[in-house]
Amino acid sequence: MKTVATDHCLDAEASIAARYQRAQQIEQGVFTKNIAFNTTLYPHWIGQSDSFWYLRESRHGHTFRLVDAASGSNKEAFDHQLLATALSAASGETILADQLPITDLDFTQPDSLSFSAYDQQWCYTYASQLCEATSALPSQWLRSPDGRQALYIRDHNLWHKNLDTGAETPLTIDGGPFYRYASTPSVYGRQELITLEALWSPDSTQVLTQVLDSRNVPVAPLIVEHVPADGSLRPKTIRPDRRMAFTGDDQVEAYRFLTIKVETGEPQWLDHPPCPVCRPPYIGFLTSRRGWWDQDSRHYYLIDQKRGGKTAHLLQADSQTGTARPLIKETSDFSVNLIPITHIHMPMMPLPGTGELIWYSERSGHAHLYLYDLTTGHLKNAITQGRWQVRNTLHFDPSSRTLYIQTAGRVPERNPYYCDICRVNIDTGELTEIISTEHEYIVCDQRSRITYRYQQAAGVSPSGKYVVTTSSRVDEVPVSILLDRDGNQLQSLETADVSGLPENCHWPEPVMLKAADGETDIYGIIYRPSNFDPGRSYPVLDCTYNYAANVGSFTNNNYRQLALPFAMGLR
Repeated sequence: MKTVATDHCLDAEASIAARYQRAQQIEQGVFTKNIAFNTTLYPHWIGQSDSFWYLRESRHGHTFRLVDAASGSNKEAFDHQLLATALSAASGETILADQLPITDLDFTQPDSLSFSAYDQQWCYTYASQLCEATSALPSQWLRSPDGRQALYIRDHNLWHKNLDTGAETPLTIDGGPFYRYASTPSVYGRQELITLEALWSPDSTQVLTQVLDSRNVPVAPLIVEHVPADGSLRPKTIRPDRRMAFTGDDQVEAYRFLTIKVETGEPQWLDHPPCPVCRPPYIGFLTSRRGWWDQDSRHYYLIDQKRGGKTAHLLQADSQTGTARPLIKETSDFSVNLIPITHIHMPMMPLPGTGELIWYSERSGHAHLYLYDLTTGHLKNAITQGRWQVRNTLHFDPSSRTLYIQTAGRVPERNPYYCDICRVNIDTGELTEIISTEHEYIVCDQRSRITYRYQQAAGVSPSGKYVVTTSSRVDEVPVSILLDRDGNQLQSLETADVSGLPENCHWPEPVMLKAADGETDIYGIIYRPSNFDPGRSYPVLDCTYNYAANVGSFTNNNYRQLALPFAMGLR
């Protein structure tokens, strides 16, 4: 015979076990992608048209959708079963129609579809229903604008290949493990996101690149692998020769820039002090859009930020002489912030057709945009201004001089972390709101931490007539919609499927609290216990990430995509 106390203990144990099981389901779902589907939509516009494709997810796999924004159609992009059958026959792999392993889709040809799969390029012809392997450059190679040359890295040096003749030539020869050409930083003691850091000149005759010099950087403290991955018993040190600088060290990893004439291999080094690696330290200098060529193929531009981050210059350099002159100087008593914390690529936007630059700055105390003349370096006008922030630059229409942007904190009494969508004339500063509600609007821009992995996706159509965005907040399911340039909703594309959440899972609650001064608004989120009883009191666990990123839902924020499910699981 069981006692009441025993029954109570068993019920408590069952409740705790159920809560741990729910927590495990939510936390593991973050990595296995089985909690939520279609949380963010990544549109890939086809050429210069107003049509795009995107991936629709489901619990069983995915399908590819094709949307014509002008007509409003949304249909399957192709017959998935026919393509699966054709690719299986050509590759020898077993392929399911709702799990096609294809990426980099190219719909520009009306009679065929090109894509990548199994580390090579393929072409599927609709009429014959056949797949054929085609030649393609390796993923880390960089093709020239004329399509006849390519760059790649070998043994820490930059190499050139003539695609017509097949001839391969080293453009540099003195590279080494701590003197790496066209490489990404290793300030953490290792490279994080490896990319080829080089830019072709528009006329395909020169290459702008850099060398990362860490030869004099101190050797980093040892990292010991106490349980070796190879199954052996003796602890091992990991990369004992790795280099890492700390605050106060005299030597830090830094860039030296040069241009190379590909026909002769002649280098022209920039006559300027080395540029220390700056934030974000795991992204390459050119990948983060700190440098670009002028359309004259002679001059190029670099954003040089001094150690400590208090001074930054925009330099114009001459590839024939190696000389540089400063065009813009930005200073701060604390740190010059040229990249929003939500981004890894600069929101600066060169306008080569008019010799102008849209410059991002927090000089007024708020993040705003400024129009500069790149010939003289003179400020023409402030594009935006006020007690609010520009959070994103999306698309520029040169014919109307209109820039699509995202702003935050512009509407009083609204959560200042929510981003809306607007357009602004870069000459007059006239701003037109496209859509703005109590939601976060995600628009693919190839710059933010959320969308940078999708470098072919863009939220604004090439014509500027349409915008694809995903709206969300922590207590609502994300919805992806198609808008026209005036903010009219033309189509609801996808509503996120959150059926993977445990039964009776409670959504978090957005709140606005007052700071100790009784005036300052503090915005946050409350996750109440899953067995919350309003008659009881509970301890408060504070989870504050050190990045002031905007509030979204699931994958709509690079940090909250982990923090939100973890917090929900711990309740």
